[in-house]
Amino acid sequence: MMQSMYSHSYLFGGNAPFIEELYEQYLVDANSVPQEWRDYFDKLAQAPAPPPPTGKPCGSRWAC
Repeated sequence: MMQSMYSHSYLFGGNAPFIEELYEQYLVDANSVPQEWRDYFDKLAQAPAPPPPTGKPCGSRWAC
């Protein structure tokens, strides 16, 4: 699990505003961002959506 977190750590922290701006540019004109980022953002668009939640909400409790 930690390996997975480290492989995506560049997406958080101080890099987040930069990546958000790149993504906004990509949405307007995909050719305006470097190819590596186009490939990354293209894969994001193809990722399956998470399944809808099942069961009842827990309310204000942390654990159900």
